[in-house]
Amino acid sequence: MKRSNPFKAAAWVAVTLATSIVGLAGPAQAQSDAAQLPTLDTSEAASQPVAVVSLSGVAALGDAAIFLSDAAGQPAAGGMFATMARGFTTGIDPQRPMGLVVNMKDGAPAPLLFVPSDDISKFLQRMEGQLGPAEKLEDDPDTLVIAAGASLLYIKQSGKWAFAAQNRELLKDLPADPLKLLGGLDKTYDVAVRVNVQQVPVDQRNMLIGALKQGFQQGMARQAAGSGADAEAAAEAQRVAEASLQQLEDEIENTETLMFGLSVDTERARTFIDLVSTAVEGSETAEIYTNTFALPSKFASVISPDAAAYYHASTSVSPKAVERMRSSIDQSMQTLRRQIEKNDDINDIQKQELLQFIRQFVDLSMNTIEEGKLDVGFQLDLSGTHAKLFGGAFVSDGAKVVDLVKELAAKLQNDPQAPKFSFDESTYKGVNIHSVVAKIADDKAAEILGEELTIKLGTANDAFYFASGDDAEGTLKQLIDSGAQDTEGVKRPLGQFYMSLTPFVRLIDRVDSNDIVAAVLQAAQNSEQTDRVRLTTHTIDRGQAIRIVVGEGIFRAAGAGAAAAQPQPAGAAF
Repeated sequence: MKRSNPFKAAAWVAVTLATSIVGLAGPAQAQSDAAQLPTLDTSEAASQPVAVVSLSGVAALGDAAIFLSDAAGQPAAGGMFATMARGFTTGIDPQRPMGLVVNMKDGAPAPLLFVPSDDISKFLQRMEGQLGPAEKLEDDPDTLVIAAGASLLYIKQSGKWAFAAQNRELLKDLPADPLKLLGGLDKTYDVAVRVNVQQVPVDQRNMLIGALKQGFQQGMARQAAGSGADAEAAAEAQRVAEASLQQLEDEIENTETLMFGLSVDTERARTFIDLVSTAVEGSETAEIYTNTFALPSKFASVISPDAAAYYHASTSVSPKAVERMRSSIDQSMQTLRRQIEKNDDINDIQKQELLQFIRQFVDLSMNTIEEGKLDVGFQLDLSGTHAKLFGGAFVSDGAKVVDLVKELAAKLQNDPQAPKFSFDESTYKGVNIHSVVAKIADDKAAEILGEELTIKLGTANDAFYFASGDDAEGTLKQLIDSGAQDTEGVKRPLGQFYMSLTPFVRLIDRVDSNDIVAAVLQAAQNSEQTDRVRLTTHTIDRGQAIRIVVGEGIFRAAGAGAAAAQPQPAGAAF
């Protein structure tokens, strides 16, 4: 039986572990979106309800539905939704927001709904066939009641607002302006939900954790039954799951608020989602958030709106985050060790060599993180004949990186299909230059990468650089030169990712064109530079905020592809 070289997989293992470390910086988004993040009120007054739900209003939600459905190539669907929404909300002001606030009363959730209406009776008359008749209370004619199954729903008109609750006590002392209860969510989002985790009673939080544990135990029992005699695999799976469950339980205890917000920005032809988390003051998670902040970077030049894609993160790393990372990697290494030891395709000596190589990489990674910072970036450029990928990262010991690559080269030297390595070819501004050259046998891959792919590597005392594609050495030197020109520094997000769809679809069209790809490409090219996805992570007080921005062009391209994939009716070509 043909045996594979285990060190071919080592590079993939290294990438996986490096990705885990990069995750300490959190996801990312575009630099230009930092100013648009709302000022999130996490004060005690705004956080007292267990949950708050905010809706921008009937008209705004209808406009959002029309925008999204039109962008996806289904304009009739959005128009139908908007028309039905207006028809079923007679008596509700379509221009004003509405919301739901959930408090705890006598140990149970007590929701209070409020909608903008000068006369809610018009809405109730319109919906009588669906909701049943609304009757006035004899002792309070301003309060109506509807039988909702076995429960009663009380509705009260108060000024220009109508309030509804199952608990009549909640309709006393109603606020003159209930929008203040939303804590500003209505000013930014079409749909938003904020949960104050610590306002959920401890016993109910424990019930949630207990339900998760029960589900976990049931899942483990099913897995053990399915694994047959492989008790070791079942025990390993249980150990990993238990560790993950404990981490989840700790996060629930350490989290103060969670927020989700969705906004359809028709003026800027985009949709964005915000995910926000704040930690309990004094908790370990709060310590991690507080000690995580943006830093100047040697690799900021990868950030460019002309790129097909880029990723960048430059941030401090809290000592507590280092501890969590070490624990996570130790668990992963134990799992990986067992998997390698059970692999019959490699012999015992190869297993030990592979484990030793991976351990060296892990140690270098952890030593780097223990320096207290993360600085990494890469860019993919698809504008030329062949793809170009370049970037770099801060490392604690650049010489150790070279040693690892040399060790990998030695293990692959007898493999005729392995790339050719050349070390210490030259020095540029204190950076040692090395080369890796690989022949590309696949015709389609060669069209993208070239028949011969050259990768230039650069190692300095505290940095690692790489560049591949045409003029790789020139690209590498430009990246090195740009390291001292970072003017933004701490103004940037903690991390950011960017992707433009058109270059990727154009590449696919070049090597494997078909009707669906052609339709997607045309839609993306006609999108006026809205074919972009951006993801950023920002720091806030005792927390982090992630924003995901999806341009209109992404929806239009997806809609065009879906339409092109539909079978054509008979005779459609004539």
